[in-house]
Amino acid sequence: MVHSFTSTVYIFDQIHMRNDEFTIEMLSKLSMTFFKNLLQAKDKYQRELMLHAADVEALGTIKKQVAASVD
Repeated sequence: MVHSFTSTVYIFDQIHMRNDEFTIEMLSKLSMTFFKNLLQAKDKYQRELMLHAADVEALGTIKKQVAASVD
């Protein structure tokens, strides 16, 4: 694990030291891809949260109906 971390730090250091157009373009594309994936994950999480809230609300309604029918 330490070796992997050290290798990653070395790679980032090498990228950081380069200041050419290709490197800047690649880092820009990686950043855009990262944020695109991040936004997609956020949207999916929000959709799932809304679906869960709707399920909880429906379950509460069913519980009330069952309780009313038992009484």
